[in-house]
Amino acid sequence: MSRLPTDRELMTRVSVGGDPAAYEEIFRRHYGSLVAFFYRMRGERHASEDLAQDAFLRLWKYRSTYKPTGSFVGYLLTLARNVWADRAGRMAPTVVEDEVLDAFPEGRPEPGEVAGAEEEKERVRRAVLDLPEALRAPLVLSRFHGMEYKEIAEVLSISARTVEARISRAMDGIIRRLGRLPSGGTLAPEGPEGGGGARP
Repeated sequence: MSRLPTDRELMTRVSVGGDPAAYEEIFRRHYGSLVAFFYRMRGERHASEDLAQDAFLRLWKYRSTYKPTGSFVGYLLTLARNVWADRAGRMAPTVVEDEVLDAFPEGRPEPGEVAGAEEEKERVRRAVLDLPEALRAPLVLSRFHGMEYKEIAEVLSISARTVEARISRAMDGIIRRLGRLPSGGTLAPEGPEGGGGARP
C-alpha cells in the first residue's frame, strides 16, 4: 500500500504547481476543523462555514507564499485567525442550537441526564463565547484543537508564556461565570463534523 502524502507535501504541490487535486485533498482533510474553529469563536454555524470557505480561498490565492516549515495545521490556523480578525473580529458572538460540546460520558444517557447535559453545554458555550477574544482564541486552540502552547503562540503571534497566562485567565473567567469548574467533557476536543457538502 502506498504511503499517503503528508499535509506539507500536498501543500507544496499546491504552492509550486497549483495542483488542484492536492488542494481538494487538503480541503477534505481540514475543512471540518476550520468550521469547528470558527464555530467556537463565533457560535453560529452558517457564518462559520462561510469563514472556513474564505480561509480556503485565501489558501489558494496566496499558495505561492507557502513555506514548508513548521506545522501545516499551525499554518492553516494562522490563516484562519487572520480571516477571523479581518471579517469577524467585530461581530457579536451568537449562540445557536447546534451541538458543539460533548458533555456525555460513554454509554446511553437517561432522559434526565440528556436535559441536564444540554443545559450544561449551553452554559459552557455561553461562557466561552462571552470571553474577550484575546482569551477565547488561545482557549479554543488549546482545549478544542489540542494545540501546544508553543504552536498557539506561533498562530497568535504572542509568547508561549502569554498563551499560558491567557488560558489561565480564560478558565478563571469560565469558573466565575459558572460558579464552578465545567463538568467533564464540556471542554474536551470534540465538536460538530464540518466535512462534506461544501467545496473550496
